[in-house]
Amino acid sequence: MKADEYRYRQSRPAWERLDAVKESIETAYALKGLEVPTRMDKTYFRKLPCPWVAKDAR
Repeated sequence: MKADEYRYRQSRPAWERLDAVKESIETAYALKGLEVPTRMDKTYFRKLPCPWVAKDAR
């Protein structure tokens, strides 16, 4: 069961896994009654451009 779950998670794109981490962190902060630091949004979860996509396509 655990191996299947691991394979499933690893099969998901990196941006989807990072979104899940961000959601988990936000939930943890909310449960403690704290605000998510604004720096976290800017630093850790910045959407970077895809390096293999042509700049014209962006």
